[in-house]
Amino acid sequence: MRYDRWRAGKDVTELNGFTLEARTNTTLSFVDATRTFTISPVSGGFSFYVEGLRYTKATSDSVVIDDTEGEVVIYYDGPALTALSNPTAGNIDTIIRTKCIVAILYWDATNNVSITPILDERHGAVMDGVTHSYLHFSRGAQYISGFDPDDIVADGDGSSNTHAQFSVDVGMIADEDLTSTSSAITSTTGYDIYYLLGANGDLRKLNKAGFPVIDDTTASAGTTTGRIVYNQFTGGAWQLTAVTNNDFVLCHVFAINSDDASKEVMVVMGQAEYATIVAARAGANTEIYNLRVALALPEIVPLYTFIFETKDSFSNDVKAVIRTDGDGNEYTDWRIDRDSVISSV
Repeated sequence: MRYDRWRAGKDVTELNGFTLEARTNTTLSFVDATRTFTISPVSGGFSFYVEGLRYTKATSDSVVIDDTEGEVVIYYDGPALTALSNPTAGNIDTIIRTKCIVAILYWDATNNVSITPILDERHGAVMDGVTHSYLHFSRGAQYISGFDPDDIVADGDGSSNTHAQFSVDVGMIADEDLTSTSSAITSTTGYDIYYLLGANGDLRKLNKAGFPVIDDTTASAGTTTGRIVYNQFTGGAWQLTAVTNNDFVLCHVFAINSDDASKEVMVVMGQAEYATIVAARAGANTEIYNLRVALALPEIVPLYTFIFETKDSFSNDVKAVIRTDGDGNEYTDWRIDRDSVISSV
């Protein structure tokens, strides 16, 4: 009966999302200076559904987001492209079930920049909203393949930058019905390094060309030791603090559902310093779980965690080296056992 009604032109109300053609025939962009998000057709127009009604846009469509710190969800409410800052879980559930979600980003209202890549949410209309919402909240993004770290020179003497670098191979993740493939990252490219700041835990990022960690001469940590920093929570607020000489810190690597293949790998700063390698390895489970809760980013996939040692006597550009753990592993691999990682703390 539903098939007959659909063929007769009476679309069912469960349809929310993009047509297959629109998914591949649109591009997403954001301009920091004007806080403007735009979805544009590559050629012709594009179509999408909201509660069973099909809408077609012949040209680009834009919306200006609020100048408010935090996550922003962008969606179609009927034919109107709409942006909502700091949505609750209930808001997200309603949008997924009854609207056409388009994208998610994070707005840094202090520095007036969007600090995350655009998180692609152009899901197809075939998946009903109730199923989509269930998968969003219960499973999120899932690791499919790849993202192997390479070019690792572990346990070096700190005389070369290669002792604190690694590359990442091409990888694939799935966000419900969307799959995305990343670009490879060379060991000297560098990464966006995310951390929390202030009493509200606002999301921020830094980068240092060629490295997955950052030193206190580049970051604003109130010191200039040259050693790498960690994201410390102290006095009710988050800050950057130089790691104590000879101590260890973690470097967490995630995959994220970006519309830009070159931005699908993100690094998150460690949140504690450790006096021993054994303590650092034990702390990795706790930190990776806490970060998934605290980052305020939906559908990110933990890939692996590295242990770094930082020392004044190291002569490379970040005074740090990658250390193997107590079992001789160059990194802790979360890809192979994600569920146990999530439930283990």
